[in-house]
Amino acid sequence: MTHEPNKLRPPEADVTRTGAVPVVVDRVTFQAELDALRVREKAHTHEGDALAAARAGAYRWSSWTQLSR
Repeated sequence: MTHEPNKLRPPEADVTRTGAVPVVVDRVTFQAELDALRVREKAHTHEGDALAAARAGAYRWSSWTQLSR
């Protein structure tokens, strides 16, 4: 029996052709990349929190809320 490609998906959707298969690395490299990603995620979270606080402050002190009270 010969292998026929999946006719429902185009060939570019095949994960082996798109590079979607992760690269195998040693534990030290993996941990270093994970730590760097966590630093970026934490900075992103803090920036989002700062924007939300600024937005809440802007709404709190806007003339619209002053007039509606």
